[in-house]
This record gives sequence, C-alpha cells and structure tokens, in this order.
Amino acid sequence: MEPVVFARQPIFDGTLGTFGYELLYRRPSESRANFIDGNHATARVVVGALVEVGLEEVCGDVPAFVNVTRDLICSDRLLTLPASRVVLELLEDIVVDDLLVESVSRLVEQGYRIALDDFSFREGVERLLELAAFVKLDVMALGLDNVQPMIEALSAWDVSLIAEKIETREEFERCRELGCDLFQGYFLARPSNVTRGSIAPSRVTLLRLVARLYDPEVSLQEIERIVSSDVGLSFRILRIINSAYYHLPRQVSSVRQAVSLLGLRFTRTWVSLIVLADLGDAPPEVVTAAAIRGKMCERLAQIKGMDETDSYYISGLFSMLDAVLDQPLDNIVGTLPLTPAIKGALVGHEGPIGEALNCVLAHEQAKWEELDFGGLDDSTIQQAYLEALAWAFRTREALWAAIAA
Repeated sequence: MEPVVFARQPIFDGTLGTFGYELLYRRPSESRANFIDGNHATARVVVGALVEVGLEEVCGDVPAFVNVTRDLICSDRLLTLPASRVVLELLEDIVVDDLLVESVSRLVEQGYRIALDDFSFREGVERLLELAAFVKLDVMALGLDNVQPMIEALSAWDVSLIAEKIETREEFERCRELGCDLFQGYFLARPSNVTRGSIAPSRVTLLRLVARLYDPEVSLQEIERIVSSDVGLSFRILRIINSAYYHLPRQVSSVRQAVSLLGLRFTRTWVSLIVLADLGDAPPEVVTAAAIRGKMCERLAQIKGMDETDSYYISGLFSMLDAVLDQPLDNIVGTLPLTPAIKGALVGHEGPIGEALNCVLAHEQAKWEELDFGGLDDSTIQQAYLEALAWAFRTREALWAAIAA
C-alpha cells in the first residue's frame, strides 16, 4: 500500500462542538502541481489508508467526510469502509446519470451517508438531493448575499446544510442565523474583524507564567514554585498525575512530588495545555488543534535533531492564541516574556522554529505545495502529524477531566 498524505479539517455544529472531520489528501508520489486532480488512484489509496491507519486514530468517535470519485461510487470498493463512520462527498463536477444515481441509491440502502460538495443547481442534481444527507455551500464562492436564496431553494429537501470556507466569526454567525446546520473553515484560527478590549490581566499573568516555564535557564525547582503559586493549576496537575493516564501505583499528594515525577518537559507540557484550556471561551477543538500543532512542531524538530525542541512545542501551541483570546497574535506575543526565537517564529515565522510552524500550518490547510521542513520527505512529515494526532487524543481526556474538576 502506497502511503498517503492527508490532513483533516473539523466540521462544527452550531454550538462549536465537533461534528466530524473532512479528510484532505494526496499521494506523496503525485506531482505537487496536480495534487487536487481527484483521480481514481488517489481515492483508492485513501480508502486503503483509512482502513490501514484506522479511523479511530484519525477522527476519534466522529465521522470522516471523504471525497470520492465517480469510479469509486460506481464500484463496490467503498463497502470496505464502515457506513456509520464515514460520509461520502460527491464533488460538484460529477456527472449525474442513471448509473450514478443507482449506485448512490445502493450505498444509501447500505447505510452510507452522502454529502454534495460545493453545491449548485444543475441538470439532474435534484435526483441526488433526494438521496443526500448533507449539502455543502461554499460561502466564499457564493458570497453571503447569495447564501440565503440557496438555503431557501434547498428547503424542499430533507438535508443538513454545511456552510464551508467560513473565514470569519461574523460569517459563522450570519450563516447560523440563516439556517445552516454545520460549519467548516479557518475562522476559528483567526480573530474576528471586531475591535476588542485589552486582554484581562489575569489571563496575561497565566500566559506570562507559561512563558517563564520555557525560559532555557529555568530550573525544576523554579517550575515547582511557579506551579505552586497558583492553587487551581496545582490542583489540576495533581489530578492529571493521579489519573488513569499515568497509572501510578500510589497517590501523589504534593506539587513537588508531581513535578519531580513528571520532569521538566512533561511539567511544561501539561501546564501549558491547562492554561490554554483555561483561557477564553474557545471550544475544545481549538485546544486540541493547538496541541497537535505544538506536538507536530516538536516532532519535526526532534526528527531533524534540533536543540531545545520544547521551544518548537510552545510555538506551535501559542500559535493559536489568537483563536483562544480573539486577539491579533502579535498583540498577545508582545506582552509575554518569550525568547526572541519564539517571538520571531510566532509573529513572522522566522528562523528554524518559524519554518517548522510554516510546515505544520501548510499541512493543516492541505497546502501540499508548501509542505517542507529541512528537506524531510512528505511521508516523514505525515508520520510526525500522525504521532501528534495520536498524542493529542491520548492527552485530551485527561486534560478535560482535570479542567472540569
């Protein structure tokens, strides 16, 4: 089985809970100039990759939205995928004829859900609307003024509407008001286009605390003092180390003991995740995405044998502070005692850390032509992503249990 490079983009419900993930992909052997051709061979590889890697590793317990070609729809190869775990996306240029409609009907009878991507009315598409569970509306292409007429025209069919390519919080709010059910796009990674007040002093204090943890000169004893200075943070660290995540044979009852057992790196990791999750009103998906960014940056640095890989982790994690605090990132970074290398990476994507962050962002947004870090091949970069993804899933349960306590 040839390896496949893929990223995932969350699909949110109206409360910003994660409804599913769309998988964006290409084969490493494909020419980067032709990575979005949607050819049969690519789709076949993706089916194999989903079975080989495992949907649980990629999407947890929510469905995967997968683009499929006409050839796959009209064959029996899709039956290798569990119907309850996938949504099959039909591209907008797929030819609608009797063979396609009959094939889609058979899949629906088998329990598969169908989504119509980049929807527009064209000849024969009403036949697919009778079978579809989801319709995706490209907000960027349609424009907000044209979304409402499209929603009204689709009201005759029993479909859930997904507003995709949502770039701002304002677009999200407007599409939700118009009646869209689900939402997809990069808006959560960007501050809204509204003037905001300053960051609350309590939040700045927490962020400064985390930044101090990543000072290269900080000692384990100072980290113990920093954690102990915040009662809520101390409690959560103790909750985590005594959780099933670590399976320790005896109860840990002091911060000193917890920090000693965790060590410098893991104390930094947990404290930074706890603080990020405590900040703002961002949904859990944003914190999970930040954790994936941080860990993937760290893994890329480790693979290349870089020094001080913790600085790569915190740069990836903090790169989503704009989404968490709804503030421009450079405004936030300017208030924190971060090293020049971390500040340069966050604000201008400068230096080796900035290059790693660029690579992670390119992967996250499926900009395959920009996927590069230190000459690593695509399969190695993909492996770093999969390791980060698996780690984020493992830590998420322990993190949110501690936060909720």
